[in-house]
Amino acid sequence: MTTSTLHAAPAAWYRWESQLDARRVCAQTSPGAAWTRVSGPFRDAGCRQPR
Repeated sequence: MTTSTLHAAPAAWYRWESQLDARRVCAQTSPGAAWTRVSGPFRDAGCRQPR
């Protein structure tokens, strides 16, 4: 019998920009339909450490 262990990496963070008012946020998933991903992936919630 063989046992294996799976290791999953944390989800990446991306910088998103609002198409309505150019605000930017850092999030793992899109904040909504009016947002465009502008940079990433990052390792941290502040979008400062490149992955």
